[in-house]
Amino acid sequence: MLAYEDFLAPSPTGGDRIAVVVGGYRGAWTNKRLHLLSARTGEGQALSPPLLAVSSPAWSADGTRIAFVAMPDRGDLVGGEDARQALLQRRLFVVDVADEPHWRQLTEDPAYRDEYPRWAGEWILFVRLDRWDRSSLWAIPAAGGTPCGVLEALDPRGDWFGYYGHLDWGSYLDVWSPPTSAR
Repeated sequence: MLAYEDFLAPSPTGGDRIAVVVGGYRGAWTNKRLHLLSARTGEGQALSPPLLAVSSPAWSADGTRIAFVAMPDRGDLVGGEDARQALLQRRLFVVDVADEPHWRQLTEDPAYRDEYPRWAGEWILFVRLDRWDRSSLWAIPAAGGTPCGVLEALDPRGDWFGYYGHLDWGSYLDVWSPPTSAR
């Protein structure tokens, strides 16, 4: 796996479950699958199909769902306009891991590239980049629905490429959740 902080997410409820993006190659647009691993046994289960390149898993507070972004796996694009257009196909998904894994796509607007989901109760906050590299913060109900804008201008730098398709949104934002004991 690539050594990005947002490619590894331990379960918030304790235990030994870890959501991890696995797959070789430096490009975030190919060979990246979401797996649920047991830290104790090392056993794993694929949660995403091989046709998708996954990024940024984030657990719901109750440990039953994982939000992530994914796009069609495009193979070796190297960079340039082909990579830019491919990354514009990145969408927000949720997988239910309480029983048999079942995933569903939450967004599908071709005008945006979705990034870095974070749970806020029963809502998911996420970053969107448009065709002009403007980033903004959005929210959508975890059960699905219409996304709504939260913050219009998140990062005025306009960086779409990052490191081979991976942007370090953790340097810009995160969502605070109260400690489990306070709930």
